[in-house]
Amino acid sequence: MDQSGPIELDFKGISFISRSFCHELLSNIKTKKNIKFKNTNTEIENMINAVTNQKNKDKIKIKHIKEVDLSKVVLKA
Repeated sequence: MDQSGPIELDFKGISFISRSFCHELLSNIKTKKNIKFKNTNTEIENMINAVTNQKNKDKIKIKHIKEVDLSKVVLKA
């Protein structure tokens, strides 16, 4: 497997993720700079925003897009 390219997490067919799952996911991949979410829907994007905003109190808005570049998301413990 080529590890030099971006890692894509494809959410095709997934309509919902729980807050706890999202928190764990973002916490475990916060050190990875080259990860992108693909095929997220509004519900998933809203959950990412809620968890991200809770963790760093900065308003990071993820508009309805196909990919989210996590290198632009700053998570603080």
